[in-house]
Amino acid sequence: MDDNRHQGQELAPQLVTELSHALRTPLTSILVYAWLLADNPRKNLSAEEVGFATGIHHAGSALLHQIDHILDREARRRHRRPRLRPGTAPA
Repeated sequence: MDDNRHQGQELAPQLVTELSHALRTPLTSILVYAWLLADNPRKNLSAEEVGFATGIHHAGSALLHQIDHILDREARRRHRRPRLRPGTAPA
């Protein structure tokens, strides 16, 4: 059982990193497109459409902030905890 827990503790940061990349990459694209639409350089969107694009950008930015917060917390947790290998104990 301890081996499973140790394995889970080692896999958790990897999973967080992979999920972060899987979420951040498309989210960044969405944020760029939403920003471009909200900027409306051609002035061809209605005020309602610009409002939708602005809302998408704000919501996406908040989500990106949450992802960053989770990653920062995981990084701090990982650096705080001593790395133990199965069958070893701190002296």
